[in-house]
Amino acid sequence: MANMLTFLTVLAVAFVTVNGAIRVDDKRGFRYCRTPQLAQIESVQVTGCNRWPCFIIPGRTGTFQITFTHNSDIPITNMISSIYARVSLPVTNLGAGNTRVAMPRETKQPVCHLTTPGCPVYPNTKTTISKTIVVPQQARLVRGPMMVEFQVQDNLGRMVTCFMAPVFTN
Repeated sequence: MANMLTFLTVLAVAFVTVNGAIRVDDKRGFRYCRTPQLAQIESVQVTGCNRWPCFIIPGRTGTFQITFTHNSDIPITNMISSIYARVSLPVTNLGAGNTRVAMPRETKQPVCHLTTPGCPVYPNTKTTISKTIVVPQQARLVRGPMMVEFQVQDNLGRMVTCFMAPVFTN
């Protein structure tokens, strides 16, 4: 079971796999999570992906660049990110169907040090988060489509942004 969870969490990084960079927030299949969000996304770009949808290549790195503004009344003093994979599983000891699995070492991670111009994030100020991820070798074991979910929350537990995008394995 632990190996299966590790394997599935590895898939979350599939979004950032091959050489190149594309804007993904305007692509088919990209969608926002169904939760209230503080941010207005200006763009989501992925380096390490040169065509849509992105394909997993284990061992490669890629970077999410999320540019946004927010119009909350107070500055955001701290932020954390979490990345998940949503995959369909055959019948296993984990069950069957669509499963959401956290990527190893990618939940509740601080991101202020990855932002420009940095924290605090003031209202109506354009801010970019640049987060680099390595696609683990275990990703080669999965075939087919999945969704990557990227969340950013503030120090008060409010969702700054949350989005999902399709990714494919070969």
